[in-house]
Amino acid sequence: MPESSELGFSIYGNKVVFSLAQHFYQDDADVSQKTGSSKLLAEGQQMKFNNNENIKPNIPNEIKTEKSSTNSTQWFPNQLMEAKSDHQAFLGELLLIAEVAITLPVSNAWPERGASVFKTVKNRCRLHNNMLEAMLHVKINGPLLGSPSVVSLANRAVQTWLDKKNREASKQGRSERL
Repeated sequence: MPESSELGFSIYGNKVVFSLAQHFYQDDADVSQKTGSSKLLAEGQQMKFNNNENIKPNIPNEIKTEKSSTNSTQWFPNQLMEAKSDHQAFLGELLLIAEVAITLPVSNAWPERGASVFKTVKNRCRLHNNMLEAMLHVKINGPLLGSPSVVSLANRAVQTWLDKKNREASKQGRSERL
């Protein structure tokens, strides 16, 4: 970002802010869209001054020198959100966009992982859709195999199964094996 005394400062980032406004206010009525766009542009202008005066001097050296796994583009929205209460009154729309930027995944790794799991499960056995869906849900979102929660769950499932009717012989065999 140019310094506030430099020639291009007044227009720096305006196209990006306008593009964001078009995206975030596209479903609003014309008057509401213009108001939201104008407000976002004004907040963007105010943020540029705040950035140069308050934020740039406080960027940690490891971020500036790129010795950190976090770059300034990732660091900045996090700083905004940490001080959200300080900025809410005059940067409300920008904070909303910062929150979206922080929470959206930057890659499509999770759907790819889901497709990979689906292919593996589908190739291993023929299942009804509801069972396949349940297995995929556990595989994608479930705890890691061998974790304490899985061991506890498995023990409860076995105990429930053993407690059902006609399992007495199995209980004796199990207790002998343990």
